[in-house]
Amino acid sequence: MPRTAGDLIVDSLSRYLGSDLPQQVAPWWWPLNDGLTVEDWGLTPARMDELGAPPAAMLSRLRGPNPTAGNGVAGFLGSVGSTEQSCDVVLLSTRPSQDSFPSPTTSKLVNRLADSGLTPRTHTTNLIKFRGHAHPGDDLMAMPAVPARVGKRLLRASVSCFASEMKLLHPRCILVAGGGTRDTLDRMSDPSFPSWHVIRDTLDRIPQVHVRSWVASVDAGELAAEWAAAAAPYLD
Repeated sequence: MPRTAGDLIVDSLSRYLGSDLPQQVAPWWWPLNDGLTVEDWGLTPARMDELGAPPAAMLSRLRGPNPTAGNGVAGFLGSVGSTEQSCDVVLLSTRPSQDSFPSPTTSKLVNRLADSGLTPRTHTTNLIKFRGHAHPGDDLMAMPAVPARVGKRLLRASVSCFASEMKLLHPRCILVAGGGTRDTLDRMSDPSFPSWHVIRDTLDRIPQVHVRSWVASVDAGELAAEWAAAAAPYLD
């Protein structure tokens, strides 16, 4: 059975799920479908045994305090379901916010992806794998509620995980969603950033196309068409 991106992400980040990191910087990734079960987040029974956490508690940590009823779209692969065979496109954002999943904002992404026709071919992921402000300020390594040394460790883990995802999936293109993501990607690939060479090596192998984010004030159909058109030159 082909290894999924979810296997890789869980291997990389599950150690932080059982840690004492505060919720506002907890690890997070996009689940399958509505994220209603721990399996939707790539967490197998064996992994749950390793974490030693009740499924309900882990699900609550991942979904956040106020999840809505659901996205209403089946087949969303999130960060979990893609394999090298299925992944053609990566939809990339900066980092997970402190919102719940599903929420009105996350549902916009899921619905725009469905409207674009890209859902079964798209891996959705974040550059930074831990919750926080949507677009980091001047200091990328500053994370709320944790010491600077911890923030640096979490950022290194994020860079390593993102590079491993791209190496596993070999996508044909990356849709860089929003100006904040573009700016963060540029800063993370600058020689002044500690792990810049990892990001640079990854980007040199995969074409990137800048698109507007799902949170932009734009007509839903227009945005879906923009995403589809941006990916089209790289698809069969």
